[in-house]
Amino acid sequence: MPAKYRTSAQVIENFQVRPDDVWVVTFPKCGTTWTQEMVWQICNDLDYEKGNSTELHERFPFFDLLRILAIYAPYDSHIIDFWNMRNEDNILFFTYEEMKKNLPNVIRRATEFLGKCYTDEQITSLADHLSLEKMSKNESINRVEELDDYYKKIKFNKDKDYNFIRKGKVGSFHQEMTPDVVKECDTWIRNRIAKYQDDPHLLEIFLANTCLNIF
Repeated sequence: MPAKYRTSAQVIENFQVRPDDVWVVTFPKCGTTWTQEMVWQICNDLDYEKGNSTELHERFPFFDLLRILAIYAPYDSHIIDFWNMRNEDNILFFTYEEMKKNLPNVIRRATEFLGKCYTDEQITSLADHLSLEKMSKNESINRVEELDDYYKKIKFNKDKDYNFIRKGKVGSFHQEMTPDVVKECDTWIRNRIAKYQDDPHLLEIFLANTCLNIF
């Protein structure tokens, strides 16, 4: 555990969880912000005006426990734990690639899971609000001031083209990683799944997808 945990352990261990809490439990950079905005809008009657005028981290706090643990934990074990619980009534499991392929369908699943009811027109409207083009321009989500302050503190010149909301392209790791590294990662995943003796379908998801979302 990182040293920061010592100053937060008591608060984390004594954190009071309520029956109606909604948790987004994604691994970092796996569509967390996208999922948070979707869930907040569904739970708050599609209040785009309030959403656009209030920072996402204020509307949907990023709990320190997850920030401390998820970054340092093995990616696959994080997913496997929730995969094994995916059929429980209080867990909804879906992938980033599902959101990219058919966002309205994921919105419908999330809406039903959260006990809400929206028309097809409202779901289409939310899908449009959550489009990559609009998300990348949404100042309540992009954390522009926060990131500018952070880079000033560490005295680092931020790339002028940098944006918190990235390009959101499925499979872009092929442009970032060499074929040998991709093969190495695939082999590592296969070995880990074999070690855990998990559902073969999960292996298909791991090899086909790079990002998974759970809440």
